[in-house]
Amino acid sequence: MYRLHLAGFDKPLVLADGQDPEEVLDGLAACCKAQRSMSVSVARGDMTIEYRVNPAAVAYWFVDEVPDQPTAIAFR
Repeated sequence: MYRLHLAGFDKPLVLADGQDPEEVLDGLAACCKAQRSMSVSVARGDMTIEYRVNPAAVAYWFVDEVPDQPTAIAFR
């Protein structure tokens, strides 16, 4: 699972399945230079929502990866 972090958003946006994080980052960089906005597919429960992002108006953005399943750690 990949998450998109945008400055000004309280929570990261979970990228929808099939959304390539490299393409998202490259698209944000290209749109920032061209002063355009772009659409990002975000997973919300069982639905996919399209977010319009204007990267020129966002101070920073990055994508990180988290495991789909929570990891349990046993301490002794």
